[in-house]
Amino acid sequence: EEELKNFFKGCRNPRAFLAFKLMAFLGLRVGEVAVINVKDIDFNKHKLRVNTEKAGTIDFLYIHSEVRKLLYSWVQKFQEDILKHDGFVLFPDPNGNSKNNHISPNWLRKEFRNVCFLTNLSENYGVANNYIKEGVLKERRLFRLTTHSLRHYYIDKVYRYCKDPLKTQKLARHQDFKSTQTYIHIKQEEIDKTLK
Repeated sequence: EEELKNFFKGCRNPRAFLAFKLMAFLGLRVGEVAVINVKDIDFNKHKLRVNTEKAGTIDFLYIHSEVRKLLYSWVQKFQEDILKHDGFVLFPDPNGNSKNNHISPNWLRKEFRNVCFLTNLSENYGVANNYIKEGVLKERRLFRLTTHSLRHYYIDKVYRYCKDPLKTQKLARHQDFKSTQTYIHIKQEEIDKTLK
């Protein structure tokens, strides 16, 4: 919770701020948040239609009230820009060089890394030799926090609240429970309490 608060305090770009809030409070993946369209949002019913990347299904998510207010303000403020960009809520920065009508997931990843750097959350735990650029094997630093950490936060929070693995699986939009299990972390104190 503290790290997340510090992260959002350090996030100065309003477009990235909204995207990261949507990821942390709705459990969206970076590619899902980048392509939210205004026609996917029902402000009256507090619902968001999501094309789930991994499962290839359409899901409907309840929009958390804090995020709903933020999203509504953004859509009102940038209504013309959103319409100019085929309805994509998170349209690219006008000063950028994006060829799409929506922000790039890679841009969001870079913004995330910048905010982590500014808020002293950019710890890494090693390097991976896993990509070749211009014929040369390059190393990539492995960071403790990535954009996917916001999804982890959401799924963990859901589980802590409901203590129901099946509801957590449904809200995480996982087809297989094994995927959900990787997000649920049970502390030793919880196990001890159950045993007692």
